[in-house]
Amino acid sequence: MLKALITISLLFFLSSASAITQININIINRKGIDNNLVLTNEHHSANFYEQGKPIVINMKNGIRVELKLLVKKSKGKPFFEIDGVVQEGKRIIAKLDEINDSKLFYNVKKKFTLEDNNEQVIEISITAIDLRKRK
Repeated sequence: MLKALITISLLFFLSSASAITQININIINRKGIDNNLVLTNEHHSANFYEQGKPIVINMKNGIRVELKLLVKKSKGKPFFEIDGVVQEGKRIIAKLDEINDSKLFYNVKKKFTLEDNNEQVIEISITAIDLRKRK
């Protein structure tokens, strides 16, 4: 009986505490090696959003992306405030909260394009999907 009660409580908590949100992240890194040669690395991931828990992606080429998403509301419409950092090794390439518009709305792709002095371009696309409203 106790086991059933805990299971029902857990299911209720998971379904009602917050929207079940999937965060899709696509990272494309282009680095110029020579005049006519560009090395491209891609990473695609789908993560479930958990309040306060950062999403960390480590690419094979040394690029590290750490995202923190905070739920906010504007005029009754929920959105995420994006905070995070993009690094190559220990060198910080960009802080995402310093970019002008860091709001992420549901079902709208947010794209950041970061250019580096090392002839490198990093494109980060983020989409939040509310799985409860999906059919």
